[in-house]
Amino acid sequence: MEILNLDKFSPEDKKFILKSIEYSIPGDLPIETWFQLMNNIQNLEKGDIESVNKSFEILSNIIKIRNPEITPEKLSQILSLKQYYALVMHIFKNEADTLKENKEEEEKKTELEGDLKNAP
Repeated sequence: MEILNLDKFSPEDKKFILKSIEYSIPGDLPIETWFQLMNNIQNLEKGDIESVNKSFEILSNIIKIRNPEITPEKLSQILSLKQYYALVMHIFKNEADTLKENKEEEEKKTELEGDLKNAP
């Protein structure tokens, strides 16, 4: 029986610099947090002003995992909307890249297994 090692799908922590301070965020965000953030981004794009506070709260909770001094209030004072958007896109891009890399790795493995089965 083959055992799937899900740990190999966990990317490294991500880093960013804000106001000359380096921060880290987990590379393996919980799926619920990821979807909450994605949903709030969509609401912001639709012009839902109430999503601004929720988005800052979600993002600050993500940052707080590795940087306990960050609060939603502090984040909203030091992070511009453009920086917020860039950080969220950085989070999503890395998640999408990881999923793509894992898919390509699995496809290569399946192709290799097929070649081995068809070998004389």
